[in-house]
Amino acid sequence: MLRFVLLVFLSSLYQVVRANDTIFLSQFDKPTYFEELNQIKVSSYEQRIPFESKLTSARFRSFSSMDLKNKKDHLIKFIVTNDFTSSQWLFINGSHNDFLTLYVSRDNILIDTAICGYIAGIKKTFFKSQGTIMGTLVPPQTTVTCYIDWNAALTYHQINQLILVPQTYIFENLNDSHMNGVIHSNFNLIFFGAVFFIFLFVLLLFSFNRHPVYFYYILYLFAVVIFSLPGVKNTVILASALHLNTSFLFLIHEPSLFLFSGFYGFFVLSLLEITHKNHPFIYRFVLINSTIMLSYAVFLVTNILFYDFAGRDFLYIASRIYVQCCSIIFLVLLTKVRSLYKGFVIAGSLVFFISGIIAFVFDDILGINLSYQGFRINYYVVLKTGILVEILFFGMALGRRMFITERDKDRYNKHYIKQMEQKQVLLEKMNTFKAEALRSQFNPHFVFNSLNAINYLILSEDTEQASIYVNKFASLFRKILEASRVDRIDLNSELTLLKLYIEVEQQRLNNSFTYFFDTQKNIHLEEIFLPPMLLQPFVENAIWHGLQKSDRLDKYLKISVEESTHDIFIITIEDNGIGMQTESKIKEHQSLGMKITEERIATFNQSNYANIQVEVQKMPSQETGTSILIIINQSNLL
Repeated sequence: MLRFVLLVFLSSLYQVVRANDTIFLSQFDKPTYFEELNQIKVSSYEQRIPFESKLTSARFRSFSSMDLKNKKDHLIKFIVTNDFTSSQWLFINGSHNDFLTLYVSRDNILIDTAICGYIAGIKKTFFKSQGTIMGTLVPPQTTVTCYIDWNAALTYHQINQLILVPQTYIFENLNDSHMNGVIHSNFNLIFFGAVFFIFLFVLLLFSFNRHPVYFYYILYLFAVVIFSLPGVKNTVILASALHLNTSFLFLIHEPSLFLFSGFYGFFVLSLLEITHKNHPFIYRFVLINSTIMLSYAVFLVTNILFYDFAGRDFLYIASRIYVQCCSIIFLVLLTKVRSLYKGFVIAGSLVFFISGIIAFVFDDILGINLSYQGFRINYYVVLKTGILVEILFFGMALGRRMFITERDKDRYNKHYIKQMEQKQVLLEKMNTFKAEALRSQFNPHFVFNSLNAINYLILSEDTEQASIYVNKFASLFRKILEASRVDRIDLNSELTLLKLYIEVEQQRLNNSFTYFFDTQKNIHLEEIFLPPMLLQPFVENAIWHGLQKSDRLDKYLKISVEESTHDIFIITIEDNGIGMQTESKIKEHQSLGMKITEERIATFNQSNYANIQVEVQKMPSQETGTSILIIINQSNLL
């Protein structure tokens, strides 16, 4: 009798204990986090082992006592009793986890399995539009034991975010949830497609134009592409391939945000042509902050790959506050920059800044979920919308830049073609002037008189003087022919030719005048250029119209060269002949060679960007005589 009473007592005690460890579906009417349920137990393991081995050696303890920072696998256990008269669904929401497996057993016999998670694949999950929910159907008046296998290799530690969801709640919100999921998925796909297409297009542009602005924009877009991959994890092959066996793709979601923020700064510097010379403070500010953001992105990736770090939540909030503050300062500084593309940059950056503030304040700080007619507002959609608008504004800025570049290039080409046409016309004029100048150098009177002088010397049997005269005359002709083949000649060669001409004229006139050259010291005559035979017509005028008609016995001709200022030289041709008393006489004494010379000077100045001027004046210290100044300014000589 005593034994029977003891058995009844122990049986009643077991039922009480079992009841305390059991979740009754009739008492379960709202979504509840696992950590809020005392019936949830957990066991951990050092390494991956088969599910059956876990069951035989598991030592379960309270779920709330679990250390979330360890790297062990976890096996979660809870008992569910369907005390309804009909079958009931039980759902687990694992939206913050990458891969979970549910095992359901009854009387130690496995009767059902299910999976969920970001990398589970929506085709294998319970709800095709909600890949993060898994469920099992519990028969009426039946008790089942549920096990959830959580893999520590998937390093996104959010096991404490598991939610047990009743059937009534799921079915009541299924349509809205499905609609939200479809809309968000389609938006993510559109966002990824748009960014990826722009990325490929700019990459193509960069292959033709290697300007740094395209390079930085490519890096910026590439980081945005990485940022968008988690949203298309089940539809884009690249995103699915990168998942492998870890949640690496989701973990680089955070670093990619700072990665494209860092490249954004370098892109804006290049687009607006901000340098340390024109805007030193803005340049240093953007450079430092972009470097900090890129370094922080590398820091996050390093910690994701190797270890968890303390203060992760603090850095999450602090980094966003830092970015928003820097954005405000940068937008203010941009107003001081003068650029045709400044408006596009400010507009795009402002939209992204506002979307970032909305997502940060409502989601991360206040935790408010806004909805409109059953549609829940996803703050990442708001953020991505801001990013997409910013990209479009930047694209318009690049388009504007390409238009202005092509327009300026077209104008330059037209100007260059016009210059070439003008140059061709000038060359034709110069060739004409060469022929006319050559004919003018061989003045018929000069040739006739020179031949008469040679004939006179021969008849006078002064063969030595005749030979000297013939040699000088022949040398003069040869040098004139050589000079006619070039567009310009150095002053040293010009004076050598001029000296030979004067000697021929001096001998022809029986040495009735003297001549001398006076060149200032330290003048490099080889570095001074002018049209060939430019000085000869002025010397010819001085001899024929000045010295030859003068009765003076001390007639002379002086050619001097001096430097007035840097790159400005003055060549003076002086004679003490009869002089020029009036303007009409000056015009009267202008030979054909002088007129051609004036045209040659104008053409030379236009084609070589030089500046040669001629001034004719009386001798200041004598009653008769003429002084001709040839001023050569070759500071802009080509």
